[in-house]
Amino acid sequence: SYIPNDPETGQLAYMLLKRHIVTSGYALVMISEYIYDTEFNIECTQPSVDGMCWNNGKNVDADAVRVVFEKIRTNSLVHDVKFDYNTMAIMGYSVGAQTVSRMINDFPTMKTSSNASMPTILGGIMIGGGSYHCYEYPTNTPPKNFRPCARWDMSCCPTDKTEDNYDNGVLSDHPPMILLQSDKDMYAAWEASLNYFNILSSRNLE
Repeated sequence: SYIPNDPETGQLAYMLLKRHIVTSGYALVMISEYIYDTEFNIECTQPSVDGMCWNNGKNVDADAVRVVFEKIRTNSLVHDVKFDYNTMAIMGYSVGAQTVSRMINDFPTMKTSSNASMPTILGGIMIGGGSYHCYEYPTNTPPKNFRPCARWDMSCCPTDKTEDNYDNGVLSDHPPMILLQSDKDMYAAWEASLNYFNILSSRNLE
């Protein structure tokens, strides 16, 4: 059906981007959401799905990713289609941008459903989002490292955090990133991409 060129959500532009990826010869694998506008990536632990908590990797999103990548690794995701498991980039829009950050942090230590290594993420694209630490403080009194913040009602993003494993020196060689966001984002913290960019740039990273 007709897809409007909606300036509030960018539906048409996003669809054309995905079409371009496919017609350029790349496999595009998309994972649906368990609940609308909800992905489990925030650094917290609680059983309720409303909290969007990563729960140390014990959540429905992580379980789905483990199964999907095992199928990609064994070429059983699509009949008669072989994937290059070691040539992979990741992209996320809105809440999916924070999931990109989460996967960059956790893929090096995660395993597939059959306990094989996850592929190396060679690059990431974040659209309208940033670090998985965004939105950890859904009130108007976040800690100082989450300020300044243009819109308290949207919650905020940290000025000094990307991913814990890279921030703390556990991992090195952060994947190169492409960051896209309006400076008057209607549905996300305006500083998400800018803060993430500034942190990586301060470390002389791409």
